[in-house]
Amino acid sequence: MKASCADLERALSGGEPEVLSAFEAHAQGCKACAKELAGWRKVAEAAPSLRKTWDSPELWPAIRQRLAEESQTPAARRAARPWLRFLPAAAMAALFGVAAAGFLVFRNAGTGAVNVLYRRKNGDLGLIEPER
Repeated sequence: MKASCADLERALSGGEPEVLSAFEAHAQGCKACAKELAGWRKVAEAAPSLRKTWDSPELWPAIRQRLAEESQTPAARRAARPWLRFLPAAAMAALFGVAAAGFLVFRNAGTGAVNVLYRRKNGDLGLIEPER
């Protein structure tokens, strides 16, 4: 199998080891892909140390309450901006991803670039963006 620059996401998905091998071979001759692959390996090495857990007994009751309140919102108001319905859920999913794994990999809708949101040792969030 032969890989190209466009195969990065597929290679890193982990489902097809032969694609990763082919992409690694491609990266040996492609400086940009070699740099990208090295960056992802650094993230993978750092990820276990970024994991942090804590008890928050108030979190789930607060989420349930907010969901119950939102379900009581009139349909006309919800229909006016349907895309806003998914924003809290997406933000919540992102924060849970960061809390559970210590980092979250996502594609920036504005730039199309792959970014990493991670929790720093001091508890703050950090963002890794590719250089442009």
